Amino acid sequence: EFYRTELTAKGWKEQEAAASAEADAPATLIFKNATGSMAVRLAGEGESTVIDAAVHFDAKAKQDGMLPEPGKGRIVLANGHDQAVTIMIGKKSYPLKAGQGMKDPKKALNYTVVPGKYQLTIKVPGQAAKNESVEITANTTWGVFVLPTGEAFTNRVYWGAEAKAE
Repeated sequence: EFYRTELTAKGWKEQEAAASAEADAPATLIFKNATGSMAVRLAGEGESTVIDAAVHFDAKAKQDGMLPEPGKGRIVLANGHDQAVTIMIGKKSYPLKAGQGMKDPKKALNYTVVPGKYQLTIKVPGQAAKNESVEITANTTWGVFVLPTGEAFTNRVYWGAEAKAE
């Protein structure tokens, strides 16, 4: 009731969450407002309750062309290195110019994908290829960013920092 009261007072409107058939599944509360959606998951862990809250900024993702289609995921590729790089997803190559997409997300490579686990290879001139993997779930947007050092940073984007409390 705390989350319902507090979030409703701050302009969030509760949505009906899909019920889980599993008896020990976490309780999930879904809220929406003009900027996006929030999921609050509450799960019992011994005598404690673990709370995970995540905000997805749907309006900003839509404005930037990064909102995934319903039931799909989205992957965004950007290069912060001062040289052109290539990111391979499976056997397909995606070349990126130096700096492409780091300051302007609309210049990044941006693709709709089916949910699943993807194997990536990051190729930076003068460095050994680096392997990464990312699991993209439905209705999420993930970014793969090549940093100025040539290392890859893979992270979910257009969502707020996850808050965990017990």
